[in-house]
Amino acid sequence: MAKQITIRGLILKHIPRMFKRGQLHTEAQETVLSAQKLPRQFWSSRSLWIRHLDCGSCNGCELELTALENPVYDAQHLGIEFKSSPRHADVAAMTGPFTRNLAEAAKLTVEAMPVPRIVLIGDCAIDKGIYQGSYALAERPPEMENAIIAKVPGCPPTPQQILDVLCHLKLSRHKEISQANHAQNQPPSNT
Repeated sequence: MAKQITIRGLILKHIPRMFKRGQLHTEAQETVLSAQKLPRQFWSSRSLWIRHLDCGSCNGCELELTALENPVYDAQHLGIEFKSSPRHADVAAMTGPFTRNLAEAAKLTVEAMPVPRIVLIGDCAIDKGIYQGSYALAERPPEMENAIIAKVPGCPPTPQQILDVLCHLKLSRHKEISQANHAQNQPPSNT
């Protein structure tokens, strides 16, 4: 017991010294900290909420989507969040080929969205990838084909590629909303 107290005491005694010497901060962390001090107007006030929809993939794309939430990519800091309900989602991120077993669930998920928008992630979702010709695949309904707004190719695509497309969608969505609000605030023209 006495040995644990002394080790704990040594650790607690050295932590303040490390802060004084600047040993816990690197140049990269300093630039991140200075970027976080930007005024609020530089960060978009709108978030992009995503509902992930797995349509029979090998889980390679799911691992890359999960990596978006780790501290390296930190998509939540950018206003990109995953939601469990399609009713709250702005975009459905579809991974994997469209299988017959999940066709009905995918259709119900997209129908539950306020405005159906789909992002295809990975080669399997885009053109069935290595699963082309499989008996287990089905064709996407025309309603779902018309709702596709972006595609991220790759087997699997890197988290940075996925994040780039999602950030582009977020920014374009913010522009659409601001243009719609601007159009509503315009007085009617007298002609």
